[in-house]
Amino acid sequence: MKEMSQTGAEPESYLLEIYRDFVTSSHAHQGYQQFFNLLLQEKKGATYFHCTAGKDRTGFGGALFLIALDAHNDLIMADFLLSNTYRKAYNQQVLAQLKSANAPIQQINMAKVALEVRPEYLEASYQTMLKEFGSADNYLKEALDLTDDKRELLKELYLTNR
Repeated sequence: MKEMSQTGAEPESYLLEIYRDFVTSSHAHQGYQQFFNLLLQEKKGATYFHCTAGKDRTGFGGALFLIALDAHNDLIMADFLLSNTYRKAYNQQVLAQLKSANAPIQQINMAKVALEVRPEYLEASYQTMLKEFGSADNYLKEALDLTDDKRELLKELYLTNR
C-alpha cells in the first residue's frame, strides 16, 4: 500500500506486475524452489505454508503446487479465489478501520483492491509462463528445477487414489 501510494501506481496494475514477477524473478524462483524442496521432504503428513496475507505469494505457490500435481485449471483458479472467501471478514474489518479513521476514499479503494485476489492476477502469471517458458510445465522444469521425477514423487506424497 505504501509503495503504491508513493509511486502513484494503480493497484490493479501493480498487482498484475507482481504476479508476472513471480514467474520472472530469480528471487521468486529461489523461493519457490525451496518451497518445492520442503514439500518433497515431507514424508509423513501435511505441509503448512503461508505468508503475510496468505494470498499472493502463497496463492501463487498453491497454484504451482496444483499445477505440479496436474490439477485442472478450473480447480486451480477456484482454489486461488478461495482467499476472497476466507479473508472476507478480515478484509471488511480493515476497510472499516480505514473508514473510521477517515482515510481518503482513494486509500480505501486502493486497500480494497490490495486485499483481494482476482482471476486476472493468476492469469497474468500463466500468460507470463507461456511467453517466457512456453508452458507451465516448462516453467516448473526450467525455472524451479521441478523434474518429472520430482513431480511424480509429489504425486505419490500428496495424492490419494492414484
